[in-house]
Amino acid sequence: MSEKTLPKAPVASASNTRPPKPLAPFDPATARARLERRAADVRACKANSSFRTMTATVRLAGTVTVSPRGQATVALPPGYDVSPCLERLVAGTRFRPSLDGGEFAFTFLL
Repeated sequence: MSEKTLPKAPVASASNTRPPKPLAPFDPATARARLERRAADVRACKANSSFRTMTATVRLAGTVTVSPRGQATVALPPGYDVSPCLERLVAGTRFRPSLDGGEFAFTFLL
């Protein structure tokens, strides 16, 4: 192969490089609203738990912790068989990345 047929490396253009946007601080109200939109999934958690026969609404309070990258975990009271389902629900919810992450209280209505 001659030098004329070798592929050339891409040249970085100064006009195409932008500095990354700075991350905003954590917004608990926006994060809470995002989790509230997953309410249908919470009902599925109730259907597969010991609460499935209860006609009344069950309130289960927890603390949701969101990392700066937008990944979340939840701390719930011990002893409920619905907790693993709610933990998966929160872990599967993607929150906006933020400067420092944060936490907020959340009440799951089952």
